[in-house]
Amino acid sequence: MPSRLIVGPPGAGKTHRLVDVVRDAAGRGRRVTWVAPPHQRHAVYRRLTEAGALLGVEVVSAQQLLYRIAAAARVLRPLVTGTERLALLGQALTASRGVLPTPGEARLFARAVAEAKAHAFGPDDVAAAADRLAVGGVADAHEARRLAEIYARYQESLGERADYDDVRSAVLDLVRSGTVEPGADVVVVDGFRDLGPLDLSLYRGLGAHVDVVVALAEAPPGWEADERLAPRANVVRAHAFANPVAEVRWVLRSLKRDLAEGVAQADLAIVTPPGGAHAIVALAEEFGVPLSDETSRSLADTREGRVLLDLLELPDHPTASRLLSVPDLAPLGRAALEHRVAGSAAIGALAVELGLEERWLEHVRALTPSPDLEAWAASVVDMAVSYAADAPPVDAADDVATPAAAMGDLLLARALEAMRLGPFDGVRAWWAALVQETRLPRRPRAGVALLDASLALGRRFRKAYVVGAVAGAYAAGEREDYFLPEDARRPWDEIQRTAVADDGDGDGATARARPGLPRRHRGLDATLAAELLARGDDVIVSAAVADRAGLLEHDPILMADAVPPPPHPAGSDLEVATPTPFHATDGDVTGTSVSAEELRRSDPCTFQIWAERFVRESAGRAHWGARLRRALTTERTLDDGRIAALVHDFPEAEAWLERHGERLRSFVYGVRLPAGGGPQSRIDAVERVGDVVHVVRFVAASEDPTAPGDPRRRWNELFAARALLRHASVREVHVVAWPLLGERIDLTPHGITRERGAARLEQVARDLDARWHRWREGAAVPTPGYHCSRCRVRDVCREAAAR
Repeated sequence: MPSRLIVGPPGAGKTHRLVDVVRDAAGRGRRVTWVAPPHQRHAVYRRLTEAGALLGVEVVSAQQLLYRIAAAARVLRPLVTGTERLALLGQALTASRGVLPTPGEARLFARAVAEAKAHAFGPDDVAAAADRLAVGGVADAHEARRLAEIYARYQESLGERADYDDVRSAVLDLVRSGTVEPGADVVVVDGFRDLGPLDLSLYRGLGAHVDVVVALAEAPPGWEADERLAPRANVVRAHAFANPVAEVRWVLRSLKRDLAEGVAQADLAIVTPPGGAHAIVALAEEFGVPLSDETSRSLADTREGRVLLDLLELPDHPTASRLLSVPDLAPLGRAALEHRVAGSAAIGALAVELGLEERWLEHVRALTPSPDLEAWAASVVDMAVSYAADAPPVDAADDVATPAAAMGDLLLARALEAMRLGPFDGVRAWWAALVQETRLPRRPRAGVALLDASLALGRRFRKAYVVGAVAGAYAAGEREDYFLPEDARRPWDEIQRTAVADDGDGDGATARARPGLPRRHRGLDATLAAELLARGDDVIVSAAVADRAGLLEHDPILMADAVPPPPHPAGSDLEVATPTPFHATDGDVTGTSVSAEELRRSDPCTFQIWAERFVRESAGRAHWGARLRRALTTERTLDDGRIAALVHDFPEAEAWLERHGERLRSFVYGVRLPAGGGPQSRIDAVERVGDVVHVVRFVAASEDPTAPGDPRRRWNELFAARALLRHASVREVHVVAWPLLGERIDLTPHGITRERGAARLEQVARDLDARWHRWREGAAVPTPGYHCSRCRVRDVCREAAAR
């Protein structure tokens, strides 16, 4: 019973034809195993049951089928997972060079070894290829020899264990020996772009034992198709948009209309380039479009994984976000965020300044590997799980199928794999890399499928949207191999022809199926484009003309014959125009109070001063120093109860408040001078000692007293000094700048008296009077200039917008 081959281009109906084959077989009581990529499992079951329930059919991955056959024949050995393979290759690299490799280097070798094993190309074959390169004078022969060495070391390290490729080779030997038990009467293979040489030999060999039906887009050389399907017509439209946001919003409006017209969620899909799913998910919430995000997730995308990565990277590369993930270091994280600093030296200095040095060093020590690596890793995992409980949710990991209770075990398992490389300083980097490599299963959710190009393979929808079709977004990623160049490889057709000839019907060993490694450049970009254009009965391709970086080039195949998009009704509340649009009222600013400092800044632009009073910075975003300054000046006096409340709200300032508490209690806060109408000075605090008055302004710890905000040049403090000196009881005034968390600085150490500095005070008074009269007349006029670049209200100023 030779294997049957059904051939047809993407979207030709191969899956539909196989559904008929399977339903007929199941109706006759035969057991059917449908082999497909894992992400297609639920879609296949849906297709199989559209015409009613059926029994005796199971959808499995190729890996599951091989494991089942190997287990039935009792040749299944303990399995090595993908992360464990990476760790073992790290061990091999360390043993070879005596130097710990980076995870990136190990990944490079892991991909090369996986490709070689998938084509039954052993370490000796790699070494022979390296020798041929050396004879030909190719400079890369050294790296090819190094691959052969690491490959051999990896195979030795497996011992009695096996990876997926070893299991496949073992099953192929069973097929050739005739002792295979597939566990089914019919095996159907569908959903793959093509099959590698070992898979071809395997499925053709299984045809000698059970009915096998394989569906492919093209017939492998040497294998004549039993049935050819003609291309199925569909509608393809391409639209260009001004920017990516406009593109996604239009797609979501269109999807919402589709759903309103009765199209089932399962019949709709969005295909996005790698990394584009997050933006679509974020906007879909606004439009109320249910999405089933099927894009890949890793352990690092969970709350526990994210917090663990922050902890592992914190000692060497501290940043504000990583500090904020640790509750005890949150004050230091907020300070780092406001000061815009990162790095060990800067964070350490900031911790000293805030009095948090011991707390910071305590966490650094806790996150530094100890001699007992396993105990240390367990303590770090406990920290991560504990902190993650209070961390904000990660939308990307909401639908992972792994229970939260098992996350700690997964994190610790990756640590144990990293420790196999021995006690070393790089255990944190390797642990983090293995966490990022760990793929997590997805929990199926109802909604419109959100896919990438690989997940869309083999699936057909009533309507599919392919977004972001700019040049390079949907590419097969064909590039020359680092170890073995194209000249050392064979054409893909020759590889497949050799595999078809070795159909597993003899007593040969796996070595018979060693056709060599295929060339990397196969022109698959056009194949991928054709697949995307066949993903639905109605396919809508879209791309932006430009993004924030500049103009974008469109994919020449996907975006051929692009036309402007048709308009769609509003899809969200934010897109619905209000019945009565808001219009700013015209008028002057007569009677509006103004401070002396605002009047100083009104030259050159009075509009800026008037508009800024309508800009309110949220308390959560304000600098903690600004919030502390505001809290200090809200009431006239400061007592023990208020100091205790400030310590609670601002732990960064605890030591400073305790050190200067006695003096701070003697101040009068929030003083306005002079009393009555006209411009006023708004003073943070005033201290009086006999006939000497200190006018105090609190400043940020990092503020330079010689900056433009220097109180010696601020009309606010100078006008207050003039008002104070008009009282006979005041002989001398000092202007003081007091950096929060620092020591006070007397900016006028000799003081200001009626004799010393009086001329400057009178000049300030005259200038204030002139500007005050203009202000009272309502002269809030935009005056564009270089100062616009620093203006807080630039976005609402028409004059600035026109510049």
